[in-house]
Amino acid sequence: MTAALRADVLKAFAIVWAIVSLAAIAVLALPFVVRADTIQATLPPCESRVKHGVPCPACGLTTGFLALSAGDVTRARAANPASPVLYGMFVLNAVAFLLAGPGLFRRFQCKS
Repeated sequence: MTAALRADVLKAFAIVWAIVSLAAIAVLALPFVVRADTIQATLPPCESRVKHGVPCPACGLTTGFLALSAGDVTRARAANPASPVLYGMFVLNAVAFLLAGPGLFRRFQCKS
């Protein structure tokens, strides 16, 4: 792999990471800005549960994330056992992005 191609791949990775990280930060921040019942009323029901009567692996994640934002780990685990782990991954990614992101993007600034 040439140096130019490697730089382009790293730049593409950084852009994708930024988009995913900003979306994750928005998901983490939303319950502190909008009421939980408003969020749940706005989101559509799970298509798998509606069409087939079977919950999908993501069923309960919204409820779990809202519970974790309120500090209720027990309710979050009851909603979806994966929600505390996924929420933790969102938090760790957000921290890593906020700490490392600015330095990474400085490398890609246009040089005139």
